[in-house]
Amino acid sequence: QQLEQTREQVRRAAEALEQEQVTQAAASGTRAEREFDELRNEFRRRSSGRFNDQMRDLRDAARDLERREQELGQKLTTPANSENRRKSLSEEGSSREDLPRDIAEQRQRLKTLTDQMRETIQEAEETEPLLSERLYEAARNLQDQNVDRALEAAGRSLRQGLPDDAQQLERAASRGIEKLREGVERAAESVLGDEDAALRRAR
Repeated sequence: QQLEQTREQVRRAAEALEQEQVTQAAASGTRAEREFDELRNEFRRRSSGRFNDQMRDLRDAARDLERREQELGQKLTTPANSENRRKSLSEEGSSREDLPRDIAEQRQRLKTLTDQMRETIQEAEETEPLLSERLYEAARNLQDQNVDRALEAAGRSLRQGLPDDAQQLERAASRGIEKLREGVERAAESVLGDEDAALRRAR
């Protein structure tokens, strides 16, 4: 409805110009410009609201990815004959045997997250350029870190019976995922604001 009203103001301005009614044309043009600004702001507000939900999901996924990577690192560095282990030998052995599968699942989570990031980058490019830019930077840094390749190589090393190599590769992947989480959180701040600052203001 508002768009139709704006179109009507533009039509009136055009007619007034044709009839050389400059003052009326200027007034109609000004009203049309104001209404276009209102439409643009309303569109941006609604888009921003949609990106709020998307960025909360992305931020939560990035944090979960980092948490799971830390768990993988702990499993890799826990010696099989630790005296302080809480699990039985059979349970621990089974857990270590599951590591290649856990790494494969982690790679899938990483792929899902990066796919969602790419979609958001494209969708936010027009209405939220800062969000798009920061997400793009996070995605590019992730690619530079070769995180997926490191995880793939870690799984291969485990299957070949090379746990030390797997640990080294996992540590490299963990650093990359930490950087990814930081980048996603920084991007989220562009639409959600600084959570810590918001909590301080609330207190």
